[in-house]
Amino acid sequence: MSAERLEVDRPGVGMVELPWRTERLLLRPIVSDDVEAMLAFRSDPQVQWHCGSPAMTRADVERRVAYNVHRMTPDTTEPGLALAVVDPIDGRMWGDALIGFTPSSAVGRVATSEWEGVIGYTLHRDKQGRGWGGEIADALLRMAFGPLGLRRIRADVFAGNVASERLLRRLGLRLEGRSVQAVLGEDGTWWDDLHLAILREEWLANRHGTG
Repeated sequence: MSAERLEVDRPGVGMVELPWRTERLLLRPIVSDDVEAMLAFRSDPQVQWHCGSPAMTRADVERRVAYNVHRMTPDTTEPGLALAVVDPIDGRMWGDALIGFTPSSAVGRVATSEWEGVIGYTLHRDKQGRGWGGEIADALLRMAFGPLGLRRIRADVFAGNVASERLLRRLGLRLEGRSVQAVLGEDGTWWDDLHLAILREEWLANRHGTG
C-alpha cells in the first residue's frame, strides 16, 4: 500500500465525536496537563502489574503523556486514540484508555485499505472491581467498529489476570493464542501472555443477538 493511500485511509481522532459519554463516564483525548492525574494511578505498583511494567516515575508519566498526545497528530508513525477516563461530575481523571491503529496485512499484489487495532485501559486502584472496566472496554469497541471503521480488535492480558480475561470474553472477544512464558515477571517467574480478538462482523452479530 502506498504512503499516500495510507494517509487517506488512516483512522484519526477527528472521526470520533469526543468527549465520548458512556452511562457513567466521560472519555476525552489525553492532553499534556494530565501528567499529575495519571501519575496518581500509574505510580501504583499494583496498578502497573496489570500493564506488565513497574510503577512509573514522574519522568515516565511525562514521557507517556507526550507520546500519547503525539499518537493523535497527523505526522505520527504510530497512530492511536489515547483517552482520559474522567468522572463527569467532578472532572477528575482516574484512568486512561487506548486504541492503537495498524494497517491490516495483505499477501500479494493487491493491498488492503482496512485497518485494525489493539485496545487497553488502566484504572486507579480505588476504581477497580466496580464494573468500570467493562464500561470502558465496551466504549472502545463501539468507537473502533463504529466511527473508526476498524475491521479487527485485539487485546492482550497476562494469563493470571483472570478478571480481565473474563471481561473481554464477555464482550465477545475469543482466545486466539497463548505466548507461553513470554514475559519475565517481577517475582522472577515467566508469565504466559493471552491474545484475544474480535472481528467487526462478529461484534455486529453479537449486538444484534445473532452471534
